[in-house]
Amino acid sequence: MTIMVAPEQSVTDSAVQMSVGSRLLSVLMGTIVLLSPPALFAQHHATQGGVHAQEHGGPPLKNTSAPRQDPIQHDSDTLTLYTSDGSGKLRFESADGDFQGRIGGRIMFDYTAGGIDEDVEVETGSMEDGTEFRRARLFTEGTLYDVGYKFQIEFAGDPDIADMYLKFPFPLPRSNIRVGKFKEDLSLVERTSSKYMTFMARPMLTEFTGGRDLGIRLGGEAAEGDLSYGVGFYRDTADDALGTSQGDGDYKGTGRVAYVPWSRDGTRKLVHVGASGSVASIDPDLPPADQPEEAHEPEVHLAPDFVDTGPLDAERTTQFGLESALVYNSFSVHAEFLQKEYGLDTGGSDPTFGSWYVAGSYFLTGEHRPYDGGEFGRVTPNENARVGDTGGLGAWQIAARYSTMDLNDSGVAGGEVENVALGVNWYLNPSVRIMANYVFANVEDAAGNTDADGTGNFFSLRFQIDF
Repeated sequence: MTIMVAPEQSVTDSAVQMSVGSRLLSVLMGTIVLLSPPALFAQHHATQGGVHAQEHGGPPLKNTSAPRQDPIQHDSDTLTLYTSDGSGKLRFESADGDFQGRIGGRIMFDYTAGGIDEDVEVETGSMEDGTEFRRARLFTEGTLYDVGYKFQIEFAGDPDIADMYLKFPFPLPRSNIRVGKFKEDLSLVERTSSKYMTFMARPMLTEFTGGRDLGIRLGGEAAEGDLSYGVGFYRDTADDALGTSQGDGDYKGTGRVAYVPWSRDGTRKLVHVGASGSVASIDPDLPPADQPEEAHEPEVHLAPDFVDTGPLDAERTTQFGLESALVYNSFSVHAEFLQKEYGLDTGGSDPTFGSWYVAGSYFLTGEHRPYDGGEFGRVTPNENARVGDTGGLGAWQIAARYSTMDLNDSGVAGGEVENVALGVNWYLNPSVRIMANYVFANVEDAAGNTDADGTGNFFSLRFQIDF
């Protein structure tokens, strides 16, 4: 689809002084055109046929009408709106290439049902079936004279700014500086977009990460793209939807490096390794209600928190993580470990909490997980599932994951939980996916209460579209 924005046309004095008869004739002709849509559509089809022939090399549709001269002369301010690569991405750019961008969004609608043991329910609260729009976002991103930008709003729950930043293409080759609110460089699965995750929820390990914060980041690639890196300096908290952040302390430094030591057939076969870490200061004068806390559900968003440390009177945190992944045609496996240490303001031993997971998946229909720049990307089915004889099976993927988190250490009792997740994904096309997950969770010392042990079982469905 192409939208042309033309420069304003000058109006001559004679046109301004048009006679009353000419005005009536114009109204009459306009009425005839409005009452004759078949003829109008025929003219549109003939014109579009010529455009199609120019773009695709085929013969134009026959046009029996007399040639029409277009008096409008398009200049470099012309804006073209189009889609490309079969993914449904809506892009735009100016004719001179100085302005480029896209408009997009995602909708994820979830249903979850489940139950937990009574001994656990006493400590965590009950589990109730439910539905939710897990994510509902709109965004625009692009470049203005080579300076990039992104503005993304989350509408699920209270409206919030998910991303808002500028990106400057320097100072190093194949690098950029990003300023604003964006995702930190911690963990492979955290860096991978929610649009491309294998499971409906990320593993518990990512609960340690900071998600999106306000800051400045240098990132880029080296070694012909096999090495990717990102290092940033952030304000650790954003107090409201507009990103206001005030307070002493609350500063964080975060970095990650990822490397592909071996690859074949593009990204169909590769090995990925990486490491990440962060150091953060915490305002020492926070009241107990605002002190940091580790409280997490068992990889099911509507489930209650199974582990909970309560408020931690700390002055700093440090994190360190390792990650690896293997993609071999339709099969992939990846694993990560991340630990987080709290430096307590009260002295004594500093508690260190840990979490890790291992996950694997297989495409029954022959696709593979795309990889680029230290992250996994969009799956494109070999055949799209469509109505009619032209439709195929889409892409079918099965997956399994084991993960664990331990929040018991140095006098802090937060509980320990193990999860087993099974998943089936049906990619109807590159933009639409249906997901089904089953999660079994086993918890000890639920919510930090000794002897509150038990299990939970959860089933979830997701209907997802992104463009």
